[in-house]
Amino acid sequence: MNTHESDFIPPQIEGYRIRLSGPLPPCTHGGRVRVRGLSSWGEDVPPLDSAEENGKTPNPPPGVPAGGDRKIQMRWVCVQTRRAFTLIELLIVIGIISILLSLLLPALSLAREAANQIKCAAQLRQLGVAMVMYSNGNNGWLPDWSGWHVWPPGSPEDEKGASWTEKLMPYYVSPDSKAYNCPSFPATYNNYFMTARWSGLHKQHSVKLSNIRMASRFILSGDDSQSHYYPRPYGTSSNKTDDCDRDDFGESMLAFPGEDGGFRMHHAGNNALFDDTHVAVFKDFDRNAMTFHPTSMCTWKEVTAD
Repeated sequence: MNTHESDFIPPQIEGYRIRLSGPLPPCTHGGRVRVRGLSSWGEDVPPLDSAEENGKTPNPPPGVPAGGDRKIQMRWVCVQTRRAFTLIELLIVIGIISILLSLLLPALSLAREAANQIKCAAQLRQLGVAMVMYSNGNNGWLPDWSGWHVWPPGSPEDEKGASWTEKLMPYYVSPDSKAYNCPSFPATYNNYFMTARWSGLHKQHSVKLSNIRMASRFILSGDDSQSHYYPRPYGTSSNKTDDCDRDDFGESMLAFPGEDGGFRMHHAGNNALFDDTHVAVFKDFDRNAMTFHPTSMCTWKEVTAD
């Protein structure tokens, strides 16, 4: 509240009823005009609203006779009140905020997805380190893959034997840990696979790291972006359980859009883990930077038993 004060014309006093000798000055700032005075004996005079009489008689102090003329000094105060927003102004503000949100939300969504892709790459990097640690304690061999396995064991869909994630437990985490779950996937599933195409065609269930000649290009693992291995509504698999022994022997798991069942796990593409434990993201298969064969540059379909 803003106030503005100024000296006012002294009024005439009849008894102790106040009559103003002229109209109140206009309040140039908008708002309401109020008058307040001080009597000659130092008492406050109650405020007057507009130019109307207050109708109250101030009580004189002891020894001062009632009645008669008394001079008082008056001051007027212009009280300025703030004007509220109109409906149109509020609608305009709401409209501006809506436009700003529509511009910011996509950017925030992309930033969140970029963070998920980085977190997924970090998880794959740790998985690669655990694989190397396992191979150091097992004559250079990676943990072997087999069939469909469920954790904890006991499900009718759980095949005999241990999954590669179970064998990796002493060096890493439990098969049902979120470390195997890509943060960009809309549900909690094991989203990483073990390379198996070349070893399976050679009647093996594992790869020896010393046999890899395509250093830093051979794919050990990555995002399982093959919809055929996920149950509905995320894919087309008839299995109801989550496979904790995912491998790409029977079908490519690092699949890209345009390939059968392929999709992009992240906005930037799919993460791939290589034999030197580095992780990179790809929107499509790059035959100059990645291979499924330990000694030559091949796509998944080009890998044969020869």
